[in-house]
Amino acid sequence: MKADKITLEVANHLRPFMDMREAKCVVKKSIAILRAYDFDAIAFRGLSGALIAPIIAMQMGKSLLAVRKDEKTHSIHKVEGDISARRYIIVDDFIATGSTVRAILKHVKDFSGAKCIGVLQAYYLAPDMDVHNATYEEHLVTEIVTSWEEEQKEVYS
Repeated sequence: MKADKITLEVANHLRPFMDMREAKCVVKKSIAILRAYDFDAIAFRGLSGALIAPIIAMQMGKSLLAVRKDEKTHSIHKVEGDISARRYIIVDDFIATGSTVRAILKHVKDFSGAKCIGVLQAYYLAPDMDVHNATYEEHLVTEIVTSWEEEQKEVYS
């Protein structure tokens, strides 16, 4: 099936990662932003991160840190990935409560002691918009957030 012929049944927060046209836009914008930062790994948690983080990491030559949620899984490890990573960026869909960021900070610190230097988030500015019109790219926000000192103090102290 051609990419322009698909019909998605998906939550709005996942659409930028599951629609091929939009995912390409997220990857392109993310890489453009991330090139300005010195880091060696990309950390993620959950489906939204798993859909996009490996693609960005492969294209940038970075390693991955996959942080599992607090549920029964197929692994005994809370974090899987590059134990030698020293500086990483979290990729997530949207920072609402900060619980995902705090969980990743804690578990990666316990795993390898690596330091998080920022959070890259991608989301729609207008979540109820018609995503199939020609302006969807204008409403897609991809940005790096580095001003969350309280969460870092809580984990790194």
